[in-house]
Amino acid sequence: MRHHLPRTLAIAALTLLCAASLAAQHKPAAKAAAKAPAKPAGPVKLGPGLYATFDTSKGKFIAQLYPQWAPKAVANFVGLAEGTRPYKDPRLGTLSTSKLYEGLLFFRTIPDYMLQTGDLLNNGQGSLGYTIPFEKNSLKFDQPGRMALAQAPGDPTSRGAQVFFTLKPVPTLDKQGYLIIGQIVAGMDVAKALSEGPRKGGASDIPEYPPILRHVTIQTIH
Repeated sequence: MRHHLPRTLAIAALTLLCAASLAAQHKPAAKAAAKAPAKPAGPVKLGPGLYATFDTSKGKFIAQLYPQWAPKAVANFVGLAEGTRPYKDPRLGTLSTSKLYEGLLFFRTIPDYMLQTGDLLNNGQGSLGYTIPFEKNSLKFDQPGRMALAQAPGDPTSRGAQVFFTLKPVPTLDKQGYLIIGQIVAGMDVAKALSEGPRKGGASDIPEYPPILRHVTIQTIH
């Protein structure tokens, strides 16, 4: 003998089945939406100051430079970015005035911690053939987005074109002699994205596919 559900129960059962089917269809979409990148923020209004815009393969971020805190180092960075500061190209061994920060790699990155660029050899070993006069200031690595000069541990005479950016407060760096020359003021999400991705050969700080620094633009706002 066949069993028949009452009409009301049949309708209710059909409704539940449809709802379950729709929910199952929407689960992948909801998951995809959760992974979708955030919409880019609107234009950032910058106050008076000196700024460097970093155009990268993952978007742009802006750092305010601090000539009042590190005048010699900032002048060196700006000169290299604009092509007005001569340097020895470590790839050729010849003098150059080409804009240095063009098509370089972020050759060292640690997810949610830091990223580094500014070496023509893209391995941290390049030298410009000169040293920057020593500077020191009281700025601390007490907030995300600090821009500082890379150097060999304990050797401020090794400072040159290489810069790094912190992605979180790193108070342990305060006693290691690094010179802070700026602060990311826009595009922190881009800077963090630059630090992400698979690592090369199991290393913690070498990206498998290094992001690219396409160009640096210097701007003064009065």
